[in-house]
Amino acid sequence: MFRSIIFSLITVLLLVNSLNAQERKSPEERLKILKAKLNLTEEQTVQIGKIVAKSKDEMKKLRDEGSADKTKAKSILQEADKEIEKILDEKQKVEYKKLKDENKDQIKEKYKNKK
Repeated sequence: MFRSIIFSLITVLLLVNSLNAQERKSPEERLKILKAKLNLTEEQTVQIGKIVAKSKDEMKKLRDEGSADKTKAKSILQEADKEIEKILDEKQKVEYKKLKDENKDQIKEKYKNKK
């Protein structure tokens, strides 16, 4: 369950990490990468930026409260993901799914290497 939360968080935060990246990118950097990969319009970029900021704030609030409610965290992330997908056209949705799958694979590999 913890791993699925991590996968969702990365998706919502729009992680499009390269295998060579050693440091985490800011949400703004991730959004910039996503804009390029999905060919987002300016309007889509603004809308997705707002969704990311909202989910980031909700997750921060959850952490600040000392809450370990994984169900709530997962819910926040899934809701943000659904909102993002509503903004994308069909072609972008296909590419977005590919990016999410790549991120999941990278995380799995990262955890495999830590063991």
